[in-house]
Amino acid sequence: MSKMKRLHVKFIKWLSNKFGYKIVMLKAKNGTTTIEGDREVLPYVDISGYFFKKEPLKRIKPKQR
Repeated sequence: MSKMKRLHVKFIKWLSNKFGYKIVMLKAKNGTTTIEGDREVLPYVDISGYFFKKEPLKRIKPKQR
């Protein structure tokens, strides 16, 4: 992949880190999947739910007293 095609990816990563955000970028095209971003947040990303457009899991919140 040429450097010019990856320039926007590097800019987005730089900008998000400048503002203190951790990001993960997902791309699916022609049967290939590209995952880029900060390694700290990768375990928390629901990749299959994103690509197959599944609803998020229901979260049961504890009742406030």
